Amino acid sequence: MNNSVVISHIISKWVIWVIVFIILLAIFIVFSFVKSIRQYRWWTFVLLALMTIHVSIPTIQGVMDIKNDSYITEHVEYYRADESNTRNSLVASDSIQITLNDGSTLILKGSQNDLPYGKYTGYVTYAKRSKIIVDFAPDNSP
Repeated sequence: MNNSVVISHIISKWVIWVIVFIILLAIFIVFSFVKSIRQYRWWTFVLLALMTIHVSIPTIQGVMDIKNDSYITEHVEYYRADESNTRNSLVASDSIQITLNDGSTLILKGSQNDLPYGKYTGYVTYAKRSKIIVDFAPDNSP
């Protein structure tokens, strides 16, 4: 189960990359045909390179987690912002804050829709490098 969550997170990143690539390709074609803006078409390549770097780093981290089976399970305090807060923002946040027993905090990515909103204590399993939550088991009392 752990690997499937990380793989689905990686796939979703690359699907977005493909969509952005298609949009940038269309922009490049338009820029190529319009003489007054032809000189700016190289920006599409810069944006594509930045997007590729942005997607490649988490992909490498996720693949390393899968290859080395690098998952950590800890008892933590868990906080995920209320769903109504993320719906009203321009960019929906899937960040989840956990507080470890030593008091330090980590911001993890939650790629599962079934992860609860709110504040809980329980056991969380996450990928070491990519910081993706693959499982959360709340204690009986929130």
